[in-house]
Order: sequence, then structure tokens, then C-alpha cells
Amino acid sequence: MNRTLVEMAHCILLHAKLSISFWAEAVHTAGYLRNRCASSSLDGDSPYRRWKGRVPQLGHLRTIGTEGVRKRKI
Repeated sequence: MNRTLVEMAHCILLHAKLSISFWAEAVHTAGYLRNRCASSSLDGDSPYRRWKGRVPQLGHLRTIGTEGVRKRKI
């Protein structure tokens, strides 16, 4: 799992063209995403769903390095 998180963090930094100073945030984001992805060891369930007993909300996720589209209430 450590190698998976390190490789994901590396890809995040490369894709977003960020410096190595964002390493900790990239690793944190990688872990956050992995916990919300389906896992074959959990029969296609996600760790988040097993821990919380509910499906994770993913609508708040944005591409790293871009400004998120914010919905304004009128």
C-alpha cells in the first residue's frame, strides 16, 4: 500500500505540475482517494463504506491544480 500511495502522489504532482514541496498534500490526497475506491480484497466494496456504513460522497472532488467550479446560490 505504501508503494501505491507513493506512486499515486508522484502522478498527482506530475499531472498538476506541482513542486515536491506539495508532497505531503499529494500523499494525503492519494490516501483519501484510495479509501473511496472499490477494492477487490473487499469484494468490490470501498474501505470508506466498510468503516462508515454508507456510500462516500464524491461531488466535492476536483482536479488538482485547477480551480474548482463553485455553484453559486442566487
